[in-house]
Amino acid sequence: MQFWENNRTINITSEGKDHTFYQYRAISNCPRPESFLVDFLAAKDQSALPNEIIWSSLASACESGLDFTSRWFGTPKNRKGIRTNLIIPVDLNVFIAQNFLLISEWNELFENYKYAMFKLSKE
Repeated sequence: MQFWENNRTINITSEGKDHTFYQYRAISNCPRPESFLVDFLAAKDQSALPNEIIWSSLASACESGLDFTSRWFGTPKNRKGIRTNLIIPVDLNVFIAQNFLLISEWNELFENYKYAMFKLSKE
């Protein structure tokens, strides 16, 4: 969970309240080695975003396990329009919340109350 806390959070303020969300956001400033030409051309053929954002979004889509579904596409609806880093996936945030709850419950079960209280700070 520490990895997600340190590397995949985004903080958003809404109506005076700070909220932390999780998102897929791989750090990459070049095409993926296993798909170099396809990634290179996807970034080259568009001008809306810097190439590094496209390459990072492509790597982030792969990190999600749902590589190139339409959920990551803006306009156009293909790899040239990929915007993974700009999306906050509800399902990922639900999975993370469920994990915090389970970790808290297990720590409470094993009488490790210091970490069981961690859940309260995340609610």
